[in-house]
Amino acid sequence: MDNLRMKSGSRPAKLLHSDGAEAPDWSQRATITPLALRALLAVLLERGVDVERLCLGSGVTPHQISQPTTLVSLRQCCSLIRRSLAVTRDPQLGLEVGKRESLTAWGLVGFGMMACPTAESALHYALAQQANAGAMLDFESATSGRETWVRANMRLAAPDLEPFMVDEAFASQLVVARQLLQARVRPVRVELRHSRRQRGAYLEFFDCSMHFEADFNRIVYPSQLLAQPIAEYHFDVASHIHAQIENALPKAEPRDELIESVRRDLSATPGEVPNMGEVASGLNLSERTLRRSLAAHGTSYSRLADDLRREAVLTALFSGQSLSAIATHQGFADWRALKRAFKRWTGQTPRRWLLTQANGRESDAVKATEGRPAIEP
Repeated sequence: MDNLRMKSGSRPAKLLHSDGAEAPDWSQRATITPLALRALLAVLLERGVDVERLCLGSGVTPHQISQPTTLVSLRQCCSLIRRSLAVTRDPQLGLEVGKRESLTAWGLVGFGMMACPTAESALHYALAQQANAGAMLDFESATSGRETWVRANMRLAAPDLEPFMVDEAFASQLVVARQLLQARVRPVRVELRHSRRQRGAYLEFFDCSMHFEADFNRIVYPSQLLAQPIAEYHFDVASHIHAQIENALPKAEPRDELIESVRRDLSATPGEVPNMGEVASGLNLSERTLRRSLAAHGTSYSRLADDLRREAVLTALFSGQSLSAIATHQGFADWRALKRAFKRWTGQTPRRWLLTQANGRESDAVKATEGRPAIEP
């Protein structure tokens, strides 16, 4: 496996001059599962920081960050990390956050790694799935002789954030490696581009040689570690687990962070559409600016609300709920008003839509419509 290299697509770096200013367009797309932000907020709460206030205007709340379906943008991550560093004035905050993460905190990717036979296959799986593991950096790996390294590359030229992001990433990776192999894995060395005067915390946690002011950000392991078996691996179920994980991982095109933030606020109140001014205020925007920004993305506040309502109705109908129950929950005047909206959305009646979804076969959802109980009041 000498000189094997795996990495995600490279992106051009652009300097972040301030809290999110000058961020390139791709950094504002909601593509990141906020695993590191969850651990960060937990650390801040323990230190008495008002995390609700910390998140004001970021487009995401602490509760939303805790939800498994939430995606955030790299710009939002940068904004919240900058605020956290300013509040704590702790240069080792990233190290502390990374130490708090775990294999299960990596979600489906963590379980996928457990279904790999060896450390080498688990490493390759993690690199291939790094976008689904909440990576804020781009990672690549190579093996040369007795050493295998994982290198972290910044997606943005943000020198003020690099120490936090790299410390968090390498600390969490080592925690996961130790849990995965059920052993105290020791790297050969850790190379960091930033400088640190207090090395004690790094030496204690990584338990290896530390090289600061290095040319690259790399954590280096002994190559023999790659052959180590994964303790939880079971041949009979591994392929089945990976297939299930692949089906469960998100495949939809990522949305712009503004669109995602508005959708989250709209989803928080089923059956009610929050006042647009209130949502705008929560995003530190005027109502006029929010309206113009949504228009620039080819949508509107009312259209987003209607889209979410449609998604909720389709899901509820397919699960077998009655039209009257769905109408009440989603804020329609009655089930007849819901049927009219349904025809506008799909061009079909609810019954016909269910039959279409069943692809001509009787399914549980279609059977529920017999006698019209599932789609009539």
